[in-house]
Amino acid sequence: MLGLGARLMNTLLRHRTGSVAALGSWSSSNGVSLSASQYTQSNPLWSGTVQLAPGTVIQYKFVKVSGSGTVSWEADPNRAYTVPCAAATVSSSWR
Repeated sequence: MLGLGARLMNTLLRHRTGSVAALGSWSSSNGVSLSASQYTQSNPLWSGTVQLAPGTVIQYKFVKVSGSGTVSWEADPNRAYTVPCAAATVSSSWR
């Protein structure tokens, strides 16, 4: 299990998408939604969990989707991560 979190500071829907099917295969419409359940003004945290096999190498990005459907991708380069053998948490900030 891999927890991905991002600190984002506006009112758009947030998703993550990436190089594997569990992350939407680079499709913003198939990306995994992030939850604002822990979001506060002083801690603008969006989070989510995805199941990936240990040793899986992924690339991913965060995307913002407006209410009208406009998609904004974070800047390059792609984020890269190798899933460890135990549950892990990855924290990132929007770029």
